[in-house]
Amino acid sequence: MTSKEQLIDLVEHLDEAEAAEVLDLLASRYAHRPGERKLPAFVGMGHSGQGDLGRRAKEIVRKELGGHAA
Repeated sequence: MTSKEQLIDLVEHLDEAEAAEVLDLLASRYAHRPGERKLPAFVGMGHSGQGDLGRRAKEIVRKELGGHAA
């Protein structure tokens, strides 16, 4: 029996909760395409969803300081 056949046999004997747990595990491990480098978890954590903060820096400072920034 091949590894793939053994895996299929094991999966067929899982209850729904066990199947969901295994699916989550595999999905998180293989969420990227084969050969594609997976990015570290910290990538994107600084995304504010508010556009380019660098371009808006003066506007943000002005707002925070009550209109007194150059």
